[in-house]
Amino acid sequence: MSTKTVSLSVRVPMEDAEYISRLEVPGATTPSDKLRALISSARSRADGSGNFDEAMQSVQEVSGGAKLRLRRIESTSAINSEIIRKSVDWSSEVLAIFSAGVPQDGLKNQQELLIELEAQIAEKSVQFTEEILRMAVTEKANCYDPSVIRRRVGRPLELLAVLQKLLDIK
Repeated sequence: MSTKTVSLSVRVPMEDAEYISRLEVPGATTPSDKLRALISSARSRADGSGNFDEAMQSVQEVSGGAKLRLRRIESTSAINSEIIRKSVDWSSEVLAIFSAGVPQDGLKNQQELLIELEAQIAEKSVQFTEEILRMAVTEKANCYDPSVIRRRVGRPLELLAVLQKLLDIK
């Protein structure tokens, strides 16, 4: 990669300039440093780095503000939702696995990598399903609406019963 730099001059609205000055970017202090870091992050997201940690960080950047607002509301309201927390955590992790796991063009072992990606996502999905079913065991789940899970597990349980008979699972 070339180390040659090019100067850019941009005009941004005052709100954006204030946002950049307040923005906390590790290792970046000046507006120029922060813009370089934002461009690098955007390029990494677009190109896909193949690195789970970087992919997870990108996912966290997207959802971090909403998660923080939710935690603040839950804290001041003395309520919480296990289903929301587990769903957001699961979807974030699966998205990071997907983003990091799709192979780059031209790799010889693409099919093997896709098979591994599929296995990882299947495993996370089964784990998530088990967590949801555990919440249904109690009459009142730790959710804003304590019966939200119980009211919705009927059809999945019917499918499981059919599957159990079809596969003769004991």
